[in-house]
Amino acid sequence: MKGLQPHNRGSLSFRPHLCTAFIAVFFALFSDSATADQIDCLVTNLPDGWNNGITSIINKPETASIHQLLPEALHCWLLEDSIAGYKVLISRQASIPRARFPGAYTDSYTAALVQTRHGEKIALFKYESFSKGWWSRIFPSPPDLSPVVGGDPIYNWIDLPARRDPQLHLALVEIVSITNELHTYTEAQNSKVSDDHGKAWYNLLNVWSGTATINVVESPGVEMPTNFTVSFERSQYVHTRGETWTDRLVKPRATLLGFFAQKNGKWSLQGGFHDPTEYLLIPRYASRLQVLFQTPLADAKSIADRKRVYDEASLRAKQQAETNGVKQN
Repeated sequence: MKGLQPHNRGSLSFRPHLCTAFIAVFFALFSDSATADQIDCLVTNLPDGWNNGITSIINKPETASIHQLLPEALHCWLLEDSIAGYKVLISRQASIPRARFPGAYTDSYTAALVQTRHGEKIALFKYESFSKGWWSRIFPSPPDLSPVVGGDPIYNWIDLPARRDPQLHLALVEIVSITNELHTYTEAQNSKVSDDHGKAWYNLLNVWSGTATINVVESPGVEMPTNFTVSFERSQYVHTRGETWTDRLVKPRATLLGFFAQKNGKWSLQGGFHDPTEYLLIPRYASRLQVLFQTPLADAKSIADRKRVYDEASLRAKQQAETNGVKQN
């Protein structure tokens, strides 16, 4: 035993760099795991409406690096005149679903955990197009995962009951007829669409307005007239003014959700109609929405048919992404 002691002491006293290196590697791996978890926590728990509202657009090419994007994003979101002190702790790609139904198409974002004078922040970037540049948003870290007021009104109604406007009432209604139809045209100022994978873009909107006569099927918690009329407005991208309007939602015999308010004895629709089937496809919201009503919001066939439409669209989108998203050397 005595003969082993000098060897043991020597292994520690003459080669301390091995122990130091091991500790450094251990903490480096632990640090990378922790930072990655912070990004995962954000992208997997983003509340509804997280990407709504005003955002910062960075006019940089698709090849821009994270260090080229961050200065403008930090200046915009943190109002910093000097951002020289920031440090990127980790950056990677993150896939975020566009909607909350199974198989929803995802968008690819560049995510970065950044040390700033205001503490750690998580930055998200997504390249939009040559004409738009990079979309950006910065979140605190750890991220604030409270639901965003101002996103989808149905989501907010379910997630935030304490913040419901007492003047608004959610009701299930049936469209009886539509009159006073009017089509006007305007150019969308902040958005364009493309149906040929970005070769051509257009922003002409056909704005359809009219008066809908509705039957109130159910209005939980409030007495409403059985039958009345409301004004509504919807819009749709079109290539030309001569393109035919198509709308599967607002039409006679359709059963829809709507928020209604009463003023001076007259009821009005607030914010447009909503298709209940869309929300019944989302596991997180389906039962929580249905429990608000005694009337079934949609039958099993309607839900299955809509899910099949989305599954087919998602498959087409994935196939297009695989064949059209390849960068040529």
